Amino acid sequence: MQHQQWPVFTCEDIIKQFPIDKWGTWINIGIPWIRPFTGEELKYPERFNKTDLEGGKIVPEAEKWLCKGDRDNYWTTGAEHVQKYRVLVNPNEPADAEGFRKYKIRDPKPILAIILFDPFILHRSENDLWYSQLEGGVITWNGEVGKKCDMRVNTIQIFDETYRRQLL
Repeated sequence: MQHQQWPVFTCEDIIKQFPIDKWGTWINIGIPWIRPFTGEELKYPERFNKTDLEGGKIVPEAEKWLCKGDRDNYWTTGAEHVQKYRVLVNPNEPADAEGFRKYKIRDPKPILAIILFDPFILHRSENDLWYSQLEGGVITWNGEVGKKCDMRVNTIQIFDETYRRQLL
């Protein structure tokens, strides 16, 4: 099935279609490797050959940092986000050979999550599409609506490895 045949949901669609009692409460326990892009990568971005889970080419940017999960999956995050929301796991340990260091969330907050077992696309805003995998994916949600609503799509496997269920 091609992406263009997958159902497209907005955050509002998801909230309407899946009542709150279908969502679970989870907390992020993931500890990715994170580093700023190097001067060389910023100077010659065309030489950088890493892709994200959806196969999109990662383009080095000065205000972004490169993240690597335990499965050598890559993504980017804002430098300000790292400084504000993350903390080094071992501040006295040097970076690895690629310049990565392990970071954890400074003050993890519970989020809501629901697993969908069919492929889908989450349309967060113009030019901001998040694709599930063919076997579906997990939608995480901060529980807010309107402009404060933050939903994201994770693979089922990576979600399982980086989040733990919170029993309330």
